[in-house]
Amino acid sequence: KNTELYNKEQIEKYLSFNEKVQKVLVQDGKKDFTKEKPMIWQRILNLKEFRDIIIHIKSSSDETTPHYKLFKKALSFKYEESMIAVQSFINFYYPNLIEECECGVDY
Repeated sequence: KNTELYNKEQIEKYLSFNEKVQKVLVQDGKKDFTKEKPMIWQRILNLKEFRDIIIHIKSSSDETTPHYKLFKKALSFKYEESMIAVQSFINFYYPNLIEECECGVDY
């Protein structure tokens, strides 16, 4: 019903991660990763949740260690699946931007 215009700084500062992906990227690229690849999108959200736990670390008094939630998540996190999900996400909007190196070196 109404139109809101944001400049780059306002988008970066005031819109949530989900709004940036579901509104800004969709509007810009006319493609919606969240709808076209929901399973991979869930992996991206898991990565975001893990990032938030690290950045906004809080101690928990009800567990045996102060940072139980962080440690538990770090030990069970699927790092390789997350890297592949990020590659898929970026390549969705910028095809072939991230490609596997065929140099034989294991990074």
